[in-house]
Amino acid sequence: MNFPSDELRSSQTQKAKASQKLLIFATGSLYCGLPIIGVKRIIRQIAVRGSGLNYVGIANIGDEEIPVIDLHKKFFKSSRAPESHSKNYLIVAQNSAEEQFGIVVFQSPILIDVPLSQIRTLPASYRQADTLDVATHVTIIEQEAKSMTVFLLDCDRLFPGHSNQ
Repeated sequence: MNFPSDELRSSQTQKAKASQKLLIFATGSLYCGLPIIGVKRIIRQIAVRGSGLNYVGIANIGDEEIPVIDLHKKFFKSSRAPESHSKNYLIVAQNSAEEQFGIVVFQSPILIDVPLSQIRTLPASYRQADTLDVATHVTIIEQEAKSMTVFLLDCDRLFPGHSNQ
């Protein structure tokens, strides 16, 4: 027989164990993350073409062209000096409209399981005042005797004209 207190304890235990797998990557001095469910694949960096005037380019992956975002250029208004393409990665993800896009990263991303209780919503006032307007949540992850503040990106806010504000 289950007593209400047993059900409450079970519910609290399940809530404490609930977690989200996040793909985390460095962008300059910031750490960003995406829920793994929206990530389609990670590939070695390929050529990205574009005018170079803004933070969006285009890449050919297989038989399709996908838009690619340079977060370093978006956040810091400067492009990071290109390194050897073999050392860079392209995270291929998709937004809620199932449109694929890429994010250029310069170090291997890592996969971390984060308890939902450690993920906090960023206040709208912060998002509107900061260059991180594409981040909706934040978490602090303790790893190897240091802590990382990770901003979770909203895939629908990354590209102009695809905002759900």
